[in-house]
Amino acid sequence: MGFNANYRKKKLNLFASYTISRRTFPGSSTTYQRLQNADTAFAYRQDYRHERRKWGNNASLGLDYSFNDKNIVSAMFSIRSGLGNNSYYRTYENLDLNNNLLSTDRRDEANKEMEDMLEGSLSYTKKFKKPGAEWKTELKWFRDQDFEKSDYTETSTTYSQTVFENSKAYVTEENFLVQSDLVIPFSTEGKIETGIRSQNRHFNNEFRFGHLNGANWEAPSNFNDDFTYEERVHAAYIMGSNTYGKLGIQAGLRGEYSDVTTLQRSLNNANNKQYFNWFPSLAMSYKYNEHNTFQLSYSRRINRPGQWELMPFMKFGDNREMRVGNANLNPEYTNAFELGMMQNWRSGSLLSSLYYRKTTDKIERMASYGSDGIIYRIPLNIADRDAYGLELNLNYSATTWLRFTSGFNFFRESIFGTYNNAHFKVDNFSWTNRTAVNFVLPQRWRMQLSANYEAPEVNPQGKTLSIFFADFGMSKDFMKNKATIGFNVNDIFNSRKWRNVTETAEIYSETTFQWRPRTVRLVLTYRFNQQAKDNGKVYDASENRGEG
Repeated sequence: MGFNANYRKKKLNLFASYTISRRTFPGSSTTYQRLQNADTAFAYRQDYRHERRKWGNNASLGLDYSFNDKNIVSAMFSIRSGLGNNSYYRTYENLDLNNNLLSTDRRDEANKEMEDMLEGSLSYTKKFKKPGAEWKTELKWFRDQDFEKSDYTETSTTYSQTVFENSKAYVTEENFLVQSDLVIPFSTEGKIETGIRSQNRHFNNEFRFGHLNGANWEAPSNFNDDFTYEERVHAAYIMGSNTYGKLGIQAGLRGEYSDVTTLQRSLNNANNKQYFNWFPSLAMSYKYNEHNTFQLSYSRRINRPGQWELMPFMKFGDNREMRVGNANLNPEYTNAFELGMMQNWRSGSLLSSLYYRKTTDKIERMASYGSDGIIYRIPLNIADRDAYGLELNLNYSATTWLRFTSGFNFFRESIFGTYNNAHFKVDNFSWTNRTAVNFVLPQRWRMQLSANYEAPEVNPQGKTLSIFFADFGMSKDFMKNKATIGFNVNDIFNSRKWRNVTETAEIYSETTFQWRPRTVRLVLTYRFNQQAKDNGKVYDASENRGEG
């Protein structure tokens, strides 16, 4: 439930919003895992399910103030909080290597979480006399903190006592960004864009774990630690574009200086990395005629590791397999080349693109068996990737009330590198598709049906199996278009399940995971002093994911 409010008077525009929600997310997975090496051999089946229950609050307040038509100041502040009370259940069937049942273990987790985030922004926009000339400076800040506490109980058919454990995780992230951009038009359609950007990102992870031994709680040192990460990125760019008859050109260059420091308390291993990178880009288009335009582009890109890929410590819900981070990860770099053709006709368009992408320092999450009997999945910069592909994006309006969009990505990739002093190479052909059909019907009814498919993909230690899911949404405006009722179904066939296979010299596993099953939502919106926009979109449309 929520509301949005807006008040405008002369030079001042005020806006505010508030949302409160109560959500329950059930989910489940099944895993078969077998390990066999010179010292150890075992297998098990795991049945997992969870019930995530969460209260959430989200409030924001902002303003725009126009000193005149050339100078505008904007400010916004928002706060978000959440309280979770979650339950996780795992049943392990312990097997011999012939898959005969030996014993059964049960591990339950009662989890409580609390999170809050504060975010603020301030911007100033200066427009000049020349049309299109503009200078904008913006400051953004946010602070996010997440605290989780879990109590574990584990029982087994092979022993009578109950195992008691607990864990605590406290994660904070703070981010400060300042950015200034200037646009200078020239000639009829040309312009130069330049700017600077500075971002400081800091986060801290404190993890505590203990188990009850008799009457005393013990805290193994390898699972009790603090980790800090500090990232400072300073960048400047310049980009120019213009049209010369049928030819359009855009060229740019961005320089980035990065300063990254990490520290893991137990190891006292402060590590600092400093590096500078250039990121050039070039895009050209040639308008052959009114219906056909050819495009050619090149760019160099960077993909920095995310927070959860960097932190060494994660949850301890599954004490047989853990996904942990790697503080020493480096960014991935990609050189991308693309050749395309845009075809337009009265009722639609088709964009066809051939591309080649070369990625270095590619991050792969690798599985290994630890000396403590736990299987660890750790992200590592161990690979390069060559990818060739064809993308097709079709937009077709059959009539005024029916619109069809579909995007295909067919690609072949080669992933190669070295892991544990052994060279590997995997070749893969795969494809994805996202298709949506939109209906605009009489009496302000709107509907959307969408489908997504991802074909199997191989990776250095196994493969990801195919996934298919479909969503449906519909809405109707009423009460003189001041109110809208929306209905949607996410995952109509309850098929949105991620399936993975891992196969190494020691480990074989099969996993099927469903984060949440089919969901149905009904939403009612009422607008004071305004009406719904007739844009043909489905209100509160179902959540879709496009991969490419």
